[in-house]
Amino acid sequence: MTTIYMIRHGQSMGNLERRLLGHTDLPLTELGHRQAERAAEYLLQFGITRVYSSDLVRAMQTVEPLARRLSLEVIPERGLREINAGEWEGLPFTLIKEKWAEEYRIFRVDLGRSTPPGGESTQHAADRLFETVARIADENPDRRVLVASHAAVICMFTARVLGLAPAEVQRLRLASNASVSVFEYDGERFHLAEYGNDGYLGDLRIVPPPRA
Repeated sequence: MTTIYMIRHGQSMGNLERRLLGHTDLPLTELGHRQAERAAEYLLQFGITRVYSSDLVRAMQTVEPLARRLSLEVIPERGLREINAGEWEGLPFTLIKEKWAEEYRIFRVDLGRSTPPGGESTQHAADRLFETVARIADENPDRRVLVASHAAVICMFTARVLGLAPAEVQRLRLASNASVSVFEYDGERFHLAEYGNDGYLGDLRIVPPPRA
């Protein structure tokens, strides 16, 4: 049985400035770095032997403290990136809501059926992430592996594991910054063990804003 510990990146400059980053590459904030250090302390107990990350800097910086403690390299994977947000890349949420009111409403309240203008559908992103994580799991039989990714695609991946239809994705809350979800892989299927655990962060925990 392979265990995948999937962590969302810590607070980024995009989170702080309320921007939709997508593939836009901004680093962690000071708080985000503190969350990454606390994540390392928490994850040390699980015997992780490989560390993979979205190649975007906010994800790479989140797992670097654990990799350093374990003397492991962080293996970058483009397939673990957040959705490509197209014309929304790097824009403030307030501007997106003003300029693309209906498309933004769908993104907020019907994530499973959303496609940002000029960007990647969330279903395509789910396919991409699922294929990438399945390959990582197949390459690491019976290991415990850390994977760093992003909120929307972690939500979509989890929905896929649970067998939720696109219209049902909204049943899942978005994983908070530096929260950890755990999946067991038996060689054929993933099974959800835990979703969005951020309790270990204590006073560094950030509650995501409501979608609507």
